[in-house]
Amino acid sequence: MPPAAGGEPPAGSGRSRRGPGRDRYLDLLRGLAVIRVVVLHTAGAPWMTLAFPSMGIMFVLGGSLMASSLDRRGGGVRVIRGRLRRLLPPLWLLAAIAIPVMWWETRAAGAPFPVTWQLLCWVVPVLDPPVTDTETAGSFGAVLWYLRAYLWFVLLSPLLLFLFRLRPRVLLAAAVAGVAALSWYVPEGEAAEGGLAALLSGSEAPLSAFVVYLACWLAGFAYHDGLLDRLSGRAAAALALALAVAGLGWIRYLHGELDLAELSLYDSPLLNTLLSLAFAVVLLRFRPGAALLDRASWLRTFSDRLSARAVTVYLWHYPALPFVWALQERTDGFAGWPVPGTSVLLALEFAAVLVAACAFGWAEDLAARRRPSLLGGGRRRTG
Repeated sequence: MPPAAGGEPPAGSGRSRRGPGRDRYLDLLRGLAVIRVVVLHTAGAPWMTLAFPSMGIMFVLGGSLMASSLDRRGGGVRVIRGRLRRLLPPLWLLAAIAIPVMWWETRAAGAPFPVTWQLLCWVVPVLDPPVTDTETAGSFGAVLWYLRAYLWFVLLSPLLLFLFRLRPRVLLAAAVAGVAALSWYVPEGEAAEGGLAALLSGSEAPLSAFVVYLACWLAGFAYHDGLLDRLSGRAAAALALALAVAGLGWIRYLHGELDLAELSLYDSPLLNTLLSLAFAVVLLRFRPGAALLDRASWLRTFSDRLSARAVTVYLWHYPALPFVWALQERTDGFAGWPVPGTSVLLALEFAAVLVAACAFGWAEDLAARRRPSLLGGGRRRTG
């Protein structure tokens, strides 16, 4: 997109040189990130996390959009309330189905249904909502850590944005240093079963997710404020390369040799953060593929519709997997089919996701104050 009139704004001005209005390129990146998540969970391999670090990119985009909302609308309480209104109704709809399913499965197994205060986290997920340890019901909670982490960042964004604009480089460096410190600590095995260790284990536990993705959220602030645009092309490429090399070098230091086919982004919190930042620098500084949005109307339509259903697709793709995998087992892995079994598996999963988007996506429309529609094409309500 062309720069806004008046030249490049100073850092901290709250405007990037992409000008006012919604940036469709961010919607496109979010759509690609969600698609990669679905593919990985359905039939993917660890290397896919390195090919495109979806979760880190989603937090970068979330930080940029949150900064834009805070600048445009003012008042942290008003913006937070708006974000919660967009985020929570799709979760409540999931809970309205997940909780009865969990109750039914525990009753069928002769086990008591856990009634604790943590059920309130299905209303506001400040911590992970409880799920029962069954294949069907358990799948409802597999991806909810992202909503919990996103909620933490939304609640803290007014303070984080204020601190970031005081000392952007210092805060970013501190965020990366926090991940480096976490990488020395990440507990394994029995040490991660309870207490502080459980809150800091892996990249998805409550405290560790905040630490791991804080730098990504702040990178979103930097993009919104135009700081990435101030980098020359060479400097941006060098920075991205340095971040990626540092992350891979850390893994090599820990494990000796690198097997990229088996290496996962989640093998190390530091690798997760640094590689996510490297991709963010490249994607947001150079904006590869952005010109296609101007030339291909079908891509704009697809991006808009997927953006309008992103939360629904993310929440429901995992509960659909047990049924898709069960079908795969009953057909002997689709043996004898004229196309590869993995392709059939992905086709079935995306078909199930499409059904879920049509059946449950209206919650996102209502949350966004749009007229409910089948595939997110409804207009925003006026008045």
